Amino acid sequence: MQDPVLTVSITTPQSWAQQHAIKRRRANRSPRRGIVNLKHLAPEARKAKEEMLAKAVEGQLQIKKSPTNGLLLDPFQTFPIPTAGCVSQMAQFFVQVWAPQHGTAFAFEGHTNPYLSLLWPHALKSAIYFEGLVALCRATYLATSGQSARGDRHFVWHKGNVMTKLRARLEDPQLCSDDTTILVVATLGTVDYILGDHGAACAHVSGMRQMVKIRGGFKTTSPWERLLKTNVDAYEALWSFLFAADSSSSAKPARYDGQILQNAEFPIYMAHPFKPEVCEMLAKLPQGFCDIGLTGVLSLQMIRLLSDFSEIRAKMADSPRTPGCFDTLSRRKIQTTLEDLHRLATLQTTPTERFLSHGLVAYCYLLRIIYFQDHLTGFYETALKALADIALNQTPSHKSPDRKCFLWSNMMIGTVLQHGQVRPPGWTAVLRQFFDKYGEARQWKKLETDLKLFFLGDDIQQFAKDAYDEAVRRKERGESEERDSRVATMAIRNVIL
Repeated sequence: MQDPVLTVSITTPQSWAQQHAIKRRRANRSPRRGIVNLKHLAPEARKAKEEMLAKAVEGQLQIKKSPTNGLLLDPFQTFPIPTAGCVSQMAQFFVQVWAPQHGTAFAFEGHTNPYLSLLWPHALKSAIYFEGLVALCRATYLATSGQSARGDRHFVWHKGNVMTKLRARLEDPQLCSDDTTILVVATLGTVDYILGDHGAACAHVSGMRQMVKIRGGFKTTSPWERLLKTNVDAYEALWSFLFAADSSSSAKPARYDGQILQNAEFPIYMAHPFKPEVCEMLAKLPQGFCDIGLTGVLSLQMIRLLSDFSEIRAKMADSPRTPGCFDTLSRRKIQTTLEDLHRLATLQTTPTERFLSHGLVAYCYLLRIIYFQDHLTGFYETALKALADIALNQTPSHKSPDRKCFLWSNMMIGTVLQHGQVRPPGWTAVLRQFFDKYGEARQWKKLETDLKLFFLGDDIQQFAKDAYDEAVRRKERGESEERDSRVATMAIRNVIL
């Protein structure tokens, strides 16, 4: 008996426009002059038609715009800038990938994803900010595809336009420090982070501080002002992390200049003897992270990240796991950690630290599933595929601390793949290869002992055990690929929300 076939009706902007097109009776045209012939109409209708055409010719009849600046005649493909090149694709990328992955961390009452409910409508009313988001999404899209944005003509064009428009705004006293200008500067700084251009990022963050100073800080009386202040604070925190500096005090601006900035383009690796503050941070970490940190393969940035993250992890583990019991700060901390890991992965790190970064990304995804019910929908398919590819291409380490770290990272990646709602092709090969290359992984009791040296609370442990047992069953049945329906993301990729 033939297996049933699942079919999905995919709606594209073109098919939507065809289905909802307003059908009008075509008026006869004069063959001589090519103008509309109104003689067939009744006198009253002809007079009204002539008046309307006259107004249209005079330019008084304008197409009405929606509150989000989208033309009512075409809600899918009309933006503040021409839709040539990659504009439509990058707008879709922001709505369907960037905003869902980054916006939920800034959620507050009334706005579950302010990137979609507040930032996106604002972008549709501002040509410069919209084009800045296009440049940001283009750089991110190319980076995830393993390509450089520097040689991409679309990215260079849009970023150049944003820089030109920004210079004009900075010369206007009314616009030099308004909300849009600050958002554009923060967006350009994020682009610089992605490109690894830390000198340009320094200029942007310094300019952003000056703008905030000119306007006298932020008020938080409205949801929009609250989001704006939160974004600026998050941007400062990311800058602080990358350059291993503390920006919490405004009395230390010099820490972003001079020698720290010159040496900040690379992770900071230390030699023995470690400084007392580093030893103190390592002592607070689980034994596995402490052991590997003492070998010198982890940068100062990674050690600080692990130290800060272990505190919030302990707080979450001690709290009852009920919906809504965790504050916005905990959610935002996990999101900030994910962004920190992403930026650290773009730098020149050791192979062990790079693989650990991806294991921590998988771990953060699991925490979001458990504590915030942020399930890995089709929006995460690209991210899950990247984790699977990295795990499959990773060479096992034979050094004891590094090998145990590899065990933990592989297991976290395999676990998060198991709990994805839309899994990438070949995802089952991750744990199958894990069993083949690591003999100690073939017995759960022995593997569990090594996993407990790292982050492995009761919540994550049960998730990992379920994924492990399922992988063992697949291996016993001889299955090489899990039967997943991958059509779910087809509609997501072909419809602009």
